[in-house]
Amino acid sequence: MFHLGMCYYNNSDNGWAGVAPLQNLVDMYELTDGQTKEESTLYDEAHPFANRDPRMAKTILIPGQDWAGWIHNTLDREVQNADGTVSVNVNYPGSSDNASKTILTWLKYCGTGPNYYANIFATNACPIIFRYAEVLLSYVEAENELNGPSAEIYAMLDQIRNRAGMPDVDRAKYATQDKLRELIRRERCVELAGEGLRRADIVRWKDSGGKMVAETVLNGEVTRIAGTVNYKETDPYKRATVTGTIFLENRIFRPHNRYLPIPQNAIDKNPNLKQNTGY
Repeated sequence: MFHLGMCYYNNSDNGWAGVAPLQNLVDMYELTDGQTKEESTLYDEAHPFANRDPRMAKTILIPGQDWAGWIHNTLDREVQNADGTVSVNVNYPGSSDNASKTILTWLKYCGTGPNYYANIFATNACPIIFRYAEVLLSYVEAENELNGPSAEIYAMLDQIRNRAGMPDVDRAKYATQDKLRELIRRERCVELAGEGLRRADIVRWKDSGGKMVAETVLNGEVTRIAGTVNYKETDPYKRATVTGTIFLENRIFRPHNRYLPIPQNAIDKNPNLKQNTGY
């Protein structure tokens, strides 16, 4: 049994928002022209959710999105009710323990809203374990490492991207092994987001200096966007207007964190067990 309500749904949906995506994940999604936010002229810093790879909106519940009959809002401290009165926004970070600290929550697994399941704390939903996109992504990663770019790799990546509504891979831009590796890793991140594979990927991947990718992406500040939701805007991906960022926490990942600590009660039962280095 998978407790979606406890882990994924927002406070107003009777969930705990205990597992929440970061803005870093949003930033990984290309724009609809197939370019990253750093490259694309379609990117608007004030409306960072607009013109994105369609997989973003199918994976992450964002402020301003239409959700279960209302406009989802995690940016404003107060919200206006249907009768014109104003009340505290229970989905605003800090308004309750069950509000997402990042203003984002997962949409993947959550159906079309909290009423999709008769009981969101006992959904009997089946988490994704393995699917065809992972087969293709695993194959192209290995093939690129062995032999570099090829028509076969591009064709497999196009299958994944086209299914989502994204354009073909730019063959000229991703013509080298290094550049194609960059794309494959990004595709693996956005396609399989929330499916439990990311940590294993970033500890096995190495950068050009041989350092775990996790040592870069899991170290540093975590922030969320600040702003407001414009209810008069008809485009749900432009309703959120960003005015700045808010610091959440510093995160630290050291090389020894690749391995988890062995529980003390296991060591107590078996003195032959030695604790992993660093713990």
